[in-house]
Amino acid sequence: MIVHHANPALVQANRERTKQALKKLEFLMVVDIFPTATTELADLVLPAAADLEMVDYRAFSSTQGGFVTLREKVVEPAGSSRPVFEIEYELARKMGLDKVYPFRNAEEWLNFVLKPARITLDDLRRNQIIYSSPSVIYNKYQKSGFGTPSRKVECFSRRFKNANRGALPVFEYPKESAHARPDLAGKYPLSAATRRPAEYVHTRLVNLPNSGKALSGTPCEN
Repeated sequence: MIVHHANPALVQANRERTKQALKKLEFLMVVDIFPTATTELADLVLPAAADLEMVDYRAFSSTQGGFVTLREKVVEPAGSSRPVFEIEYELARKMGLDKVYPFRNAEEWLNFVLKPARITLDDLRRNQIIYSSPSVIYNKYQKSGFGTPSRKVECFSRRFKNANRGALPVFEYPKESAHARPDLAGKYPLSAATRRPAEYVHTRLVNLPNSGKALSGTPCEN
């Protein structure tokens, strides 16, 4: 298993079960910039290039339409770090899979993923913001209806009924709630819910001191 741009040992639900599953793998390789809970379980950890060390793109949505932007490489990768897509291709080459591989480096990977949008890296280098979809159209249902067999709002779903599922929406308590498991409620009388800190994206940015200070209310330096 190859993991990059992810930290499943900490992010996946039921953390301990996920860690046990990862430990059962024959081989686990992680490509990352920082140590994580998943790198601690890995057989091999390879250094990934940072954001400003490789060419990349980002896709965004807006009422004017979805658009793609370019981020050029600013500096060369430090040390032996490389873009993950080049690491992936090199592994494919060593395994004899390179003949059918769709890319060999980060630039070819970018052209590969942008091809369905009919955008190329050269296009983005000429115009660093390209709209790839039309602007938002409101009230489309008034002209074409809804995406249901009847084209209307359906509270009763015949497709669900034909699949032996509930045809009507029914509320069910969570499987581990006090209502569904009164035996657990007697043992664990308190229920708690956590919020997602807006300062983080999963476990990204938690290693930055300023993020921690901002959460704790401690003044942080700019």
